Amino acid sequence: MLHCSATGSPGPRIDWLMADGSPVHPISNIREMLMNGSMYFLPFGAESYRHDVHFAIYRCQASNTVGRVLGREVNVKA
Repeated sequence: MLHCSATGSPGPRIDWLMADGSPVHPISNIREMLMNGSMYFLPFGAESYRHDVHFAIYRCQASNTVGRVLGREVNVKA
């Protein structure tokens, strides 16, 4: 699980980005985006391994009408 949190006024929206800046979306039975801003990787077997998901760089983004802040890159290697 990758955690991301931020505070601000107005309250920020949390999104996850790939290294190239493209948005991260949930993938059924593989990756979930939680309401608290965390990204959860479900347990998987060898047949469910996806290089683009399980060996990737992710980055958290917090944004609101005032602006946006990017977190550090996180290297996932499963």
